[in-house]
Amino acid sequence: MLIGTLHHPNEHLSHATDIHWTATIVAFSTAAAGFLLASVFYGWRILSPEEARQQFYGIYVFLKNKWYFDELYDFIFVRPVMFIGGQVARFDRQVIDAFIEFLARLAKKIASFDDMLDRYLVDGIVNLTAYWTYSAGQSLRSVQTGKLRQYVMLIVIGFVALTVLIKWSAAAGP
Repeated sequence: MLIGTLHHPNEHLSHATDIHWTATIVAFSTAAAGFLLASVFYGWRILSPEEARQQFYGIYVFLKNKWYFDELYDFIFVRPVMFIGGQVARFDRQVIDAFIEFLARLAKKIASFDDMLDRYLVDGIVNLTAYWTYSAGQSLRSVQTGKLRQYVMLIVIGFVALTVLIKWSAAAGP
């Protein structure tokens, strides 16, 4: 079936009987040959494994090293990935970390400037107000004697002063 330019094979044909028989026969024959060869060497002892190893030394080493699959895998996949990973790690340490450390130093300087503003301007105004309030309280402390006659006299003097001030401002007019 053609859809566009792609060819999609009929999936049911991949399960055809002749394909299964071929794969089955090849797999079974390989297993039987291996079993027969192992029996000749180790079961019936018709052939000596040591002599076969010496005579077919190259094939023996190739098979003993698992077709050098691990070395090939290491060469094709592991080493390139490790190299790329090392380069990425070096870039991270030298470029990205340096940039982040620069931003951290900059933020620290901005924070120290903000700390100076807070300490000297904001706290300075609050502390100055507190000092003025404390000084005013200390000055007014002498007025507070605890003597009732003195308080009544100060209230009368304040009332008279306010009355004179109100009358004087009313007389001056707008």
